[in-house]
Amino acid sequence: MRMRLTGPELGKIRRAVVLTYGGSGHSLEELNLALTDYIDCKNVFDYVTVNQPFDLQVASLLKRANGEGWLPGLIGALQQHQSESADLQEVLHTILTTASARQVVGLASGSPELPAETRAQLQAILPGGGTILDLTTLQRRIRCVCRIDYADLNPPGFGSGFLVGPDLVLTNWHVMSRFLEAPPHAQIAKQLRFRFDLLKRTDAVDGKGRVAEAKINGGSPILRFSPAAGMELRGGTGEPGRDALDYALVRLAERVGDDPLPGGRSGEIRGHVKLRASMPLPAQATALMVLQHPMRGELQFAIGTVLGPNMTGSRIKHTAATQSGSSGSLVLDASLGPIALHNATRRGGDRENQLFNTAVPLTRIVEDLKSLGAIGLLQE
Repeated sequence: MRMRLTGPELGKIRRAVVLTYGGSGHSLEELNLALTDYIDCKNVFDYVTVNQPFDLQVASLLKRANGEGWLPGLIGALQQHQSESADLQEVLHTILTTASARQVVGLASGSPELPAETRAQLQAILPGGGTILDLTTLQRRIRCVCRIDYADLNPPGFGSGFLVGPDLVLTNWHVMSRFLEAPPHAQIAKQLRFRFDLLKRTDAVDGKGRVAEAKINGGSPILRFSPAAGMELRGGTGEPGRDALDYALVRLAERVGDDPLPGGRSGEIRGHVKLRASMPLPAQATALMVLQHPMRGELQFAIGTVLGPNMTGSRIKHTAATQSGSSGSLVLDASLGPIALHNATRRGGDRENQLFNTAVPLTRIVEDLKSLGAIGLLQE
């Protein structure tokens, strides 16, 4: 997906929004609810002329969001707000190349409950038409991803993460920075919640799923971390180097990875992503998939392409349509192999002329763990 869209694509999105929201006498107010509920510091009335027809107001809103780089977040917010809208669902599939994890599992398993239209849309956007997705591996990848909440915040959803050991979660440093920057002996670590198995929208909204807490025992649950740097920080400049990888490794209070695999065969366990001493470096122009909890919602796949490395080799650039809450997501290659940790969205430079997303190659994190002497965390 290109991070900025063309006129015909914007026209298709506009029609979907008008069909979804235009039948009410309070269409603009309802549209604004979606923004204020799911996107910080955004208000529809800052982007439209109140006395215009609704379709022109939607066109103005989409144009601004597209130009400023928050169109994927806008569409995600609308879809979360109007989850039953088939028109918005089609936009997610065909333009944002995003699909729910449940739908992808339905395609891989040949479920007769998956509508034919949805099946065709997924086959059009997934690598290899979805035929190369091994169902067992797919289920394991899905079940090792969690939404990270702070229970004392409302709404609580803050980021994503994934198991790299039976009781170890890898996420971004900036997702954990609220805890890391807190005064000594603060109670923030006790507010951390790691919610697995949020495959249904209702479970995500209600904060259900398999919930684990951080292991504290009088100390920090964070075993290792490397901060973000450069332009990823407010007021910063330049590319982050290989000593600034925006990751945090968190110890859980229980071995969630040893759980029986939900929906699996007898004896199968949830498992985890294995950080090996040698990890593949994502290759330019290859397909990738981000397994994420955008907008505090249910688990989703965002499909995109590797654009290549940044100047320092500490990040890869990609085009998958991530949104707020996607920080710390697992990035997979076309065969579901783990390759990176999603971490940010960037505004492109003069030659790039578009937004792109960044992720930290897992091989760089492995190198950092080796340099810290944390060899025991790696698996051959």
